[in-house]
Amino acid sequence: ERSNCVSEDDDNIDDENHEGAVVKVWDAKRLAKSSKPLVTCLGLPSLYERSNCAFSPNGKILVAGTSIKPPRKGSTSSSCGKIKFYEVPSTTGRMTSALSGNSTDNSSNVAKPIFEMDVAPSASIVQLRWHPRLNQIFVGAS
Repeated sequence: ERSNCVSEDDDNIDDENHEGAVVKVWDAKRLAKSSKPLVTCLGLPSLYERSNCAFSPNGKILVAGTSIKPPRKGSTSSSCGKIKFYEVPSTTGRMTSALSGNSTDNSSNVAKPIFEMDVAPSASIVQLRWHPRLNQIFVGAS
């Protein structure tokens, strides 16, 4: 039910829950029950349990995809799966992220995307991989 990714340098871990529309990022070295996320990224609906997000090779950017409702047969849809980029606050520790439900913590830093791109007309983004050496993003769509 969950999809996990670890960055090449093992500094970042991301974890998504397919029912949510929020990605939260924590400092993994300071993770405790009372921890608050470093940043909360909103507007990321996901319909697929194996969907994921990814960190840039340097860990400063988080990229995540969006899902759209599948178009009905014979209908034309103007909806498009997007990838959204969010700036991650710098920390000295490891970072972890999790996609959770629509609830947000008002005391956390809510981030707006620094860039959005339509990449999958009439399709959802299911998988993302940010290649550390090529610095390219690979996208799998439904």
